Amino acid sequence: MVRFWTFTVKGSGAFPLDMLRYDSCYPASNAHPQGGYNDNLLNLGVCHHEKEYHMEREVVLVKHVSSKKETPTDGRWASFGWKVIKSTYTQY
Repeated sequence: MVRFWTFTVKGSGAFPLDMLRYDSCYPASNAHPQGGYNDNLLNLGVCHHEKEYHMEREVVLVKHVSSKKETPTDGRWASFGWKVIKSTYTQY
């Protein structure tokens, strides 16, 4: 059985890359069974212009889990200025 959370974080400024490790997640891509967006990888990258840096953006992430209790850490994302705005648990 495969279990995972697909969740979206929203924020501006530097993306907290260490949260990928901390939450054991990765950007969604077309290789993900639920689909996703290739531009998620771009939203993680370095912004080339100051205007882009301050623009709010969304990144869809995937977290494989062994139980539904292993949710994304909303509070820790918020401590970096990014908010979990949507999360969906899937099991198949």
